[in-house]
Amino acid sequence: MSLYYKSVEAAPQIGVTMSLAPQDVEAAALALSRTKRAELARRLIASLDDEDLITAAWKDEARQRVEGYRDGSVESVSAEDVMHEARERASS
Repeated sequence: MSLYYKSVEAAPQIGVTMSLAPQDVEAAALALSRTKRAELARRLIASLDDEDLITAAWKDEARQRVEGYRDGSVESVSAEDVMHEARERASS
């Protein structure tokens, strides 16, 4: 039986609570393919963040930047100028 399920709801319900030691979870995770381990790592890291707050903050930031660009309160810089300055900084 596989220990990997797309969601808790997709896992079979066996009517008992299983408690796995962290080292058992780690061993099971390391037995996964590289792709599955990467997906699991991404999901675990995402579970540490409050994604709704982060998403809302980025949406608010993007909205403020667009408003600033439209009303002229934010100076726009061309991609050419940005790359030129980046190259200068990298070479010094």
